[in-house]
Amino acid sequence: MDLLRYEFIDGPDGSINGMLRTLVKGLRYNRSYVTVEEFKKAMPGLLVIESNLQRLDADIGSPKRNYVQEIMEELDQEQNNEANITEDLTHATIATIKALFGHDFQFDELLFTIGKADHYHWLQFNGYTNERTVDANLIIVREVFRSICNKYNYIFVDLS
Repeated sequence: MDLLRYEFIDGPDGSINGMLRTLVKGLRYNRSYVTVEEFKKAMPGLLVIESNLQRLDADIGSPKRNYVQEIMEELDQEQNNEANITEDLTHATIATIKALFGHDFQFDELLFTIGKADHYHWLQFNGYTNERTVDANLIIVREVFRSICNKYNYIFVDLS
């Protein structure tokens, strides 16, 4: 399930698309912005939406899906991606520079920012932390960052 696709999908509120949109947005919001107690209070309403989706699926002969579980698993994956991207950036950058140029690279000399806007993740790459000029290392690093961003579905913004 592509959560962003369903968060912004067109469809009236009572339609399958509308209910999927409401369910995804509701789970994301409650998981991210409210207390556990408030999330527990919201769950019955979200489970009613899931039940309605399952009923509509049954009416058209589709197999039963556990929508809430699928969405929560994807939200878990998004959270894991946020934790893993920096580690992947570090390892891939150092390994690539070592393989191509045969020397070590100081990852902490790079300046970048990771953020999120309306559930879209982005990485802003600024180059070196000091005023060093662009060199062969930085050209390779930029491509490694672009590749890792693609892997995690992050928008890569190059300001180097």
